[in-house]
Amino acid sequence: MIIKSIPEDFIVEEIPIDFSGKGDYAIYRLTKKDYNTESAVEYICNKFNIPRKNIKYAGSKDRHALTTQFISIFKGKGALKIDTEKIKLEFISLHDGPLSLGSLKGNNFTIKIRELSEEELKNFKKRYSEEHVFPNYFDDQRFSEYNFDIGLSILKRDFENACKLAKIEVKNNDYVNALNKIPKKTLLFYIHSVQALIFNKELSEKIKGVGKYYLKEYSKGELAFLEDKNYQSLNIKLVGFDVDSGLLKEFGLTSRDFIIKQFPELSVEGIERECFVKTELTYTQDQEGMTLEFILPKGSYATMMIKSLF
Repeated sequence: MIIKSIPEDFIVEEIPIDFSGKGDYAIYRLTKKDYNTESAVEYICNKFNIPRKNIKYAGSKDRHALTTQFISIFKGKGALKIDTEKIKLEFISLHDGPLSLGSLKGNNFTIKIRELSEEELKNFKKRYSEEHVFPNYFDDQRFSEYNFDIGLSILKRDFENACKLAKIEVKNNDYVNALNKIPKKTLLFYIHSVQALIFNKELSEKIKGVGKYYLKEYSKGELAFLEDKNYQSLNIKLVGFDVDSGLLKEFGLTSRDFIIKQFPELSVEGIERECFVKTELTYTQDQEGMTLEFILPKGSYATMMIKSLF
């Protein structure tokens, strides 16, 4: 099975919130490929000399895909425009506030999967249903290569190792100041990676205790999926300074470690996450492979749904 052979094989279209049509924030539609969201925003900042703090977005989109999402630019005035092969920027509306993480309704996906094996096709026929349900695990995009390790180092106050893993310049052994030069959204992403891995482990263990399951590999180990898809409604709270978990001990942490005096803005509380996702799924097949179409709520991973099917 091959996913993302070309960016056009993985199309993501953000479903935005309703914009007010007035205010100090210009809303733009950003279409991109071969850029992740943060690198595309940096490109826009450099091109138009915009302070990075003036641009906000609702969710990160992958580099290896053709994606459409919305960004807000403070005092953007609606006059900016980019039209290149890899980045397009077009004004949509005004709004009375900046976009923030989660300021979207969901994402619409059209995904082409190539070179499916006989076993993968057999699994798909067994597991497919028009109303497909799967565990709401975090997938590899949340972790990248070192996101979890950097987050864990910060939580353990090993700022030297965090700087080393993040490959950032440090002067006079001032590791806190060096980390402070990283965008706060990126630093939070590191902490969220720790929350995400613990959530995955906790949910996987719960599923193993319910019934017959199969395992799928991802970058941080294995995850359990129920063979009969008889998932019952369940919420798990992500760990934070107000939420404990027995799994924290595996990583040498306690809930109090999520209060970080050196970086108060990284002190995160636990929030509930729905453990299972239901979506209407359609597919077509041709000589090149299979195309899946579906909508997911914000924070859910299309690649995890694909793992549940094949």
